[in-house]
Formats: sequence, structure tokens, C-alpha cells
Amino acid sequence: MGSSAAEYGRIAKTEHLMRMVDPVDDTYRRQMNRQLTVQESRHKLARDVCHGKRGTIASTPRPGALRPPRAPDAAGLDEGDEE
Repeated sequence: MGSSAAEYGRIAKTEHLMRMVDPVDDTYRRQMNRQLTVQESRHKLARDVCHGKRGTIASTPRPGALRPPRAPDAAGLDEGDEE
């Protein structure tokens, strides 16, 4: 079963390569380039949006939301914690 799946994958890869290098019909190559351009544009937009916040997406905490954990103080206990 595994070898048949590998052979099937090779067929799909070969078909893709043959369609990419076809000198007569370049519609497949143009479609691939168009899709790539759209994806690159989305990634560029995301980078531009996050650039002002140094690559982080931050939001204000909503009421009732859990607060993020914080590091304990140097003594190893938070204020008010008792053992």
C-alpha cells in the first residue's frame, strides 16, 4: 500500500512539472503565479500591520478574561501567597 501511494505521488509531481514547463500552453503557469502573488500580498500586509507592534499582535484584555501568568518575585513567592 505504501509503495502504491508513493507511485501515485510521483505521477502527480510529474504531471505538475510537465504542465509548468509546457512551452505551448502557459495557462497553468500563469495561474500558479497569480495564486503566489495573492499569497505574497497577504503576507506583506500581515508584516506591515505587525511591524508597528514589533511583530506581536496585542489586544486589550476583555472584562472577565483570565490575566496572563506573571513571574514570581526574587524570593520565590508572590505577594500574599502563603505556604
